[in-house]
This record gives sequence, C-alpha cells and structure tokens, in this order.
Amino acid sequence: MSFLSLLTCSLLLAVAQPDSAILAPTNLAGTRYTLRDEQPMPADARFYWDLEAVAFFKDNEFKGEMAPGYTFPGFSITPKAVWQPGAGIAFEAGMNLLYFWGSSSYPYGTYTPTAAQYSNKTTPLMLTPWLRLRWSFTPQLHLVLGSLYNNRNHDLPVPLYNDEWCYTARPESGLQLLYNHRRFAADLWVNWQQYIFFNDPSQERILAGFSGRLYAVNNPQRWQISLPVHLTGKHYGGEFTNPDMRVQSLFNGAAGVSARRNTAGAVRYVAAECYLMGYRQTTDTIYPFTNGWGGYALATVNYRGLLLSVTHWMSQDFVSVMGSPHYGNASTAYDSLIYYKHHLLVATLSYGQCRWGCATLNLEGKWIHYLPWDGFRPGYGELWRGSSNSFTIGLLARFHARKER
Repeated sequence: MSFLSLLTCSLLLAVAQPDSAILAPTNLAGTRYTLRDEQPMPADARFYWDLEAVAFFKDNEFKGEMAPGYTFPGFSITPKAVWQPGAGIAFEAGMNLLYFWGSSSYPYGTYTPTAAQYSNKTTPLMLTPWLRLRWSFTPQLHLVLGSLYNNRNHDLPVPLYNDEWCYTARPESGLQLLYNHRRFAADLWVNWQQYIFFNDPSQERILAGFSGRLYAVNNPQRWQISLPVHLTGKHYGGEFTNPDMRVQSLFNGAAGVSARRNTAGAVRYVAAECYLMGYRQTTDTIYPFTNGWGGYALATVNYRGLLLSVTHWMSQDFVSVMGSPHYGNASTAYDSLIYYKHHLLVATLSYGQCRWGCATLNLEGKWIHYLPWDGFRPGYGELWRGSSNSFTIGLLARFHARKER
C-alpha cells in the first residue's frame, strides 16, 4: 500500500492536462460519447491498422456483507484492420486478448444471476474474435453488427452498468443502433452472450439495453441540460428440452434530469444528475424481489483535470441487473441476505494525464460508506448492522494508435 500511496501523491502533484485528454472509464454527468475513439476518416482513406491496449490494476477492499472484495491486475489488447470500401460503410477484423496476471485460477468475468459476481469458470487468458460491420445511414445514425461500441458504458450510470466491464470482460457482440444529434442521442443494443441449438442443455443468454438523452440545452461551451432515460435487461430463454427450465427476464429502468456547466477556467465544469430507478423480474426463481425502486443523485466537479464526484443512493427491494454490486438490496457475498432499506454514500477522486495524444493514464480512488441497515437472512433471522466503509484504488493506462495504409 505504501507504493500506491506514493504513486497517488506523485500523480496529484503533476501538471494537469486539458479535460479532453482525461481518460474516464465511467460516464460523466451530462456528456455523450457516440463512436468514441473512432476518429473521422479522410474521404480518401480506405484502409488502416488500429491498435488499442489497456493495462489495469484495481484493488477493491469491500467491507461489510454487501459484496465480496477482490483485486485484479490485467491487460487487454485489440489489434485490428479497418477497411472502408465506400462512404458510410466500414468493416473491422481483429482479435481481443484479455489476460489477468498473477493467477491461473482467476475467475472469468461475466454476468451471472448475481449482478456483479464472477462465475466458477477459471481462465486467465481469453481470446475473442473482433469482427464489426458498421453501416452509417446518415452521419448521425449508425447500424452496428458484431463487436459493439461500449467504451463509455453505453452512457449508463453505475447503478445500472458496472464501470469495470469495459476493461475486465470480453467485448460485447450482437446488434447495435447508435444515434447522435444535437438534441437527442440514443444507444440501443443487444449483447447475445449465448445461443443454442436444438437439444442444447443450456439456455439462451441475452443482455440488452437502451440509453437515450434528450437535450433541452446543448452548448458544449456553456450549459448542457438533458433528460436521460435508460433501460437494461437480462433474458434467459430459448427452445427448452429440459422441462425444469423457465423463461426468465429481469429489467432495470431509470429516468432523470442532468445539468452540466462548462467553463474555460480552472474549473472545467460542474455537473449534477438525479435519477429514479426501478427493478422488475418476470419470475420468482432468481431474487426474492419481484419489483423495487432506487434513487440516485450525483454531483461532479472537474478542476484542472482533477475529477471529484459525490453520490447518494437509497433503495428498497432493488436489484442491479448489470450494475455495481453495491447498488441493490440483495447481497452478492452471502446467499439469501436481503436489506430492507439501503442507503449509500460514495466519493470518487480521479486524475488523468495524456502523452503524445495517443496515451492516457488514469488514477482513481473511491470511498464507499454504508449507512446502518436492517435485513433478514434465513437461518439467522432479523439482522441489524451499523455503518461500514469500503474503498477501491485503480490505475489504468491506455494506448491507442492508428496507421493509414
């Protein structure tokens, strides 16, 4: 920990870079990034090589009974070739390599019935083909088949989408529609995790979502005021040969308001978002809750590239289908442990630097405070616990290069 403390102090004393150079794994309040990292190609550019590499280290020291802690160092690299035969059409082919250092038995990161737990499958090295066809109907509307765009968490808040998945899970693949306009931006996607054939003993597994943002004011130099709407879902289905299998679907939804004030001074921007979120499942075989609700408020300030955000969360009978394990009323550390009411405070401090326009370094620290709670666990009866604190420290370096033929 002394090394991490020294590294933290040295980075905070360094000279901050412009806001546009900051690497932010999570979405920022009031911003929208469609086709991130896809720099516009010149009209005469038909073929180029693209390389993206991400090295990461994250230590999650989770205390209490809500979620188990874990630490992972890893590396992800995606070399690919991009061919644009004509305006509005692009084809990409390559390979994504995801590797976790230090253990041959580190769990394979995936979505399981418990929102952010890991499965029992152990594989430190994962190779995934990278294949993408993008058809642009207009400069604002894009159809994507194959590997999906998801370096900004689909513009979803952390309670609906765990910010770690962008660099610790296999690339998403399936179908996606992207729309980006000054007044409205949307991301509709289907991530087909598992398909089946006839007599297959398993079930289809599908993750899907919609993220839309309607702008009342959209001035990147001053005010950005928007109304975000989000929907995420997980579906287990298919043609079953096992009579014990059932169609199961779980959904999260959210609606809110977002405001961001951009400036040209030392304070780059201040922003705030507030959401009302909901949960619904179609069967009673996964979680003890059929439906529930949550409230989420976020305030953010960026001072010379140093980003500070504070959030408050409260919920009842809520399950985060694809979000962080901290936002929900069902424990991911202990079976059948539920919380009647859940209150959470989170403070995040992150800092980034950019070199040569193609390399970025981001350091993030997070403090998580659980307020006192009461709940129930079979075999233990009614429970009451006082407040507890958890923290995370993360370091992420990213390199992105492109060479035209």
